[in-house]
Amino acid sequence: MAVLVVSILPAQADPEAIVVADVVGKLNDYAKDTFEAGYPDRAEEVWREVVAEYDINDATARKALGYKRVGAAWAMDPEFRYPEWGEATLAKAKALRKRWEKIAVDMAQAHLRCAEALTVAGKTERATYHFDRVLRFQPGEAKAAAARGAASFDGLFGTEVEIAMVKRASTLRRAIAQVNALQIKVTPVTELHDAVKRAGLTVSAFAGPNVTCYGDVEPAVIEESVRVAERSLALCKMVFEGCASYKGDGLTLALCFVKDDASWLKMLEANLDMIGGSSAEFVREHKPAMTLMPHDSRPGANGRLGFMIATSPPTAYDMAARWVAQSFANFKADALNEGIGHAIVGILLGENLAYSIGEDKESGTVASRTRKLKLETPDMLIWAELAIDTAWENTSMPAAQLAFLKAASFPTEGRIKAWSFCHFLLLRDPELMRRLDEAPGDKVRNPTELRDKFTATAGIHIDVLDQEWRSFWTKDTPLLRAVRGGEVAALESVSEDAFAWLDAINETRKAIMLQVKGINLPTVHWSESYSEDCKLHLDYLEKFKGERGLGKEDTQDLAKDGATPRGRQFAQSAIVVCNAPRPDKMMDTWMLWPGYRHVILDPRLELVGAFANKTTLVMDVVRGAMPVEKSTSAEYPFGNSVGVPTEIDVADLGPEVRKFLDAHGAKGAKKVGFPITLHSYGRGDASMNPTPGYHVCELLLLGKEPVPGVVHLPQGRGSRRASARTLAVFYPLQPLKRGSSYSYTWTVDGKKGDKPSQFTTK
Repeated sequence: MAVLVVSILPAQADPEAIVVADVVGKLNDYAKDTFEAGYPDRAEEVWREVVAEYDINDATARKALGYKRVGAAWAMDPEFRYPEWGEATLAKAKALRKRWEKIAVDMAQAHLRCAEALTVAGKTERATYHFDRVLRFQPGEAKAAAARGAASFDGLFGTEVEIAMVKRASTLRRAIAQVNALQIKVTPVTELHDAVKRAGLTVSAFAGPNVTCYGDVEPAVIEESVRVAERSLALCKMVFEGCASYKGDGLTLALCFVKDDASWLKMLEANLDMIGGSSAEFVREHKPAMTLMPHDSRPGANGRLGFMIATSPPTAYDMAARWVAQSFANFKADALNEGIGHAIVGILLGENLAYSIGEDKESGTVASRTRKLKLETPDMLIWAELAIDTAWENTSMPAAQLAFLKAASFPTEGRIKAWSFCHFLLLRDPELMRRLDEAPGDKVRNPTELRDKFTATAGIHIDVLDQEWRSFWTKDTPLLRAVRGGEVAALESVSEDAFAWLDAINETRKAIMLQVKGINLPTVHWSESYSEDCKLHLDYLEKFKGERGLGKEDTQDLAKDGATPRGRQFAQSAIVVCNAPRPDKMMDTWMLWPGYRHVILDPRLELVGAFANKTTLVMDVVRGAMPVEKSTSAEYPFGNSVGVPTEIDVADLGPEVRKFLDAHGAKGAKKVGFPITLHSYGRGDASMNPTPGYHVCELLLLGKEPVPGVVHLPQGRGSRRASARTLAVFYPLQPLKRGSSYSYTWTVDGKKGDKPSQFTTK
């Protein structure tokens, strides 16, 4: 064994070669057995580490990951798709965890002996690398910690830089909690920005302490956009406090949201003299979000004005936060501008809905096509998944190239790198973003020249920083898991109770396919990696029993120990069931709740994260929905259904639905009629059009008597029981009649369904 040989090597032997051979052998054997045991995600992590850290040409790992030899190089098989699930059991997971603990000690000792030998030989740089590898496998190992200046912080071991990141992450968490708790006074205003006046638009206008928003979309959306923008400004001030170069000099504090292309063009044509260096032809064609720059560029009601088409309320809120963040940072480089916008919006809202115009030229493999489609899904946990993929790849875009990347040709990989690099630097040192933005001066023409200038001004080589970025997203230590927002150790997310829920879901989907012709609902499988966030949220609910119940269990209180921004974002889209009876007894109830019904009927859903104990379930149903090119839809109840329930308890739907129904004809009602739903499943998981009257449902008793009701478009906000981004719900204002025949027809954008769907109540 290498751990015994290194210390007695003859002088001419290469200690690194022996250690690499030994460690690679151990990792490959472990990955193979882990894969065969039903844990492909864990096996993939190990094989990726072999290729990235030890041997880029290791045939075992390369072939397992889908590569094949092409001459002297490796190329990805265009049709390869790595398996995403296996037949997992808790017993196998426990055995694999114990085995990893043993080989981790062996590998750490091998690296330690190698580092000591290299130190004696005067090869300091290579010795440093091996000391770092010791700390990867044994974070608290005393000799390596002393050599690398690693220390303990709150029981976690890490380098000085990593500990500083933990502290900054804690500061960020407190800042998010504070801005979410802000009570922001918003008032209507009558005085309009000059650019809005020139366009002749009929708008609503609201102002907060710092930001004013205008628009011809719903007034409530404009009002809420002010609050979001104010929170973004407050967050930026907290995040960049102490960073001397972030002064907010370029703030855009006036925003305008328009409802359609016609309004957008009115704004553009009336203010062409204020679009700066942008090409009028380009912006007419692509209609990007624009910042108008008046000749008198003082901030305020007649200063800079950002405007865009707001296709949905969440899109307006996204851009309200984004404009403030980007103008606060005031970066010149497109990639950093986009990256900081995505980072602040993701931290504040948990999603990203707005992108700059760009052309993606990636194509060829199943993985690259899937990556491009997944990027269009706004959930930040999916973006984090893509960031990890990018960080593992030795061919990923160098950080030195980011300063030269243009928005007009923004590839998928570039957007992932820009966001994930900016997110990393928010925790590492925000001033390094400024140094990178300033590095391409007049005499700097390419990434090679940038490397020298960045090193001179930042005190660290950009390629070293790039390596730190990769370690941030891939290094598996307790401290870095904490910095990333809370993760569990590998194979700790297995719970036998979760599989009973999957069985119940799959049985329900099978029954639906037998009942309804033409519907295809694939078998849902379990993912160990997606289950990690489920376990963390269940742990939170177990620790804080008072946080159960609608409006609480679907979020996290950042003031509580163990709550994280990542956990808060995750909970908002998760299925959470507390005090549950047997899973098979719950499926009828799931079909009663519109948001859970949306999950059951999702034809894209093939993979879920799930962690459960005897009474509680937490399930991730977002990341495992396979991206598709073509949209599909479904209605419920299905045509000719019998025994449909007549009513639903409003209290079971969450506070958002209670508030909506109170404002739309069912104030204080304890029950409403059975929800009629229209489900859309498509590319990018875009929100439904919220324009009043865009979605109309006509429900008739006995085919002729109209049933009063209201259409709710929850937009993915609120309890998952009643909420999904692409879900339209018609709530009859009164319970339906028992034993009666009903028919309903959806009309979308003026297009009425082909024929009514009929059903009979219990």
